[in-house]
Amino acid sequence: MKCGATEQAKHLINKAPRAVVEQFEKQYDHSMSAFAKVTHDMAYQTANLFIRETEKNTSEPISCKAGCGACCHQPVFVSDDEFVNIREYLIDTGWKLDKERVQMQLDATDDGIYKEISVPDRRCVFLGENSSCSIYEARPLLCRRYNVYSDPKHCASGATKEIKYDVSPRTEGHLSAYFAYYGGKTFQAHLVDVPEIFETKDA
Repeated sequence: MKCGATEQAKHLINKAPRAVVEQFEKQYDHSMSAFAKVTHDMAYQTANLFIRETEKNTSEPISCKAGCGACCHQPVFVSDDEFVNIREYLIDTGWKLDKERVQMQLDATDDGIYKEISVPDRRCVFLGENSSCSIYEARPLLCRRYNVYSDPKHCASGATKEIKYDVSPRTEGHLSAYFAYYGGKTFQAHLVDVPEIFETKDA
């Protein structure tokens, strides 16, 4: 969803001196950027708050811990706005990824065969050797979404019918509104557009 100017506003903009227009555009972009950050932070805070509330109010401990990684073998949808922050994080921390692997996962997603490729090939490119998230601080919103209560062995074996998890309606509401407004695409589709984060192949 994009905000558009009214016909009257366009007329006024066309008549205004270029310097005034540039100042308006600068302030508008800054305001929208600030608004996007607030919305982004609210969605993150809601998801994290739900996790803390769930841990405090349930007799069943949450199974999700560093070293599991079972959920990290599926496509993840990332908003355009959200990826701005992730992109900055990846560049600032000097990430170098294998572009062929990212492209392979993207192609499998686009072709609707992601679940048909091997489990190792579905592994998130940011899942470390110890099965912990390498970009935990900047991980996407949808990676913060679920709380699993069942034995981790069910996640590891892929026994989905045995997995017990909970999702906060409030978290879902914020996420739905967030993605409806900002749109987005799969994580891999975002990544392939950032040349700075890929390894350089020797000629």
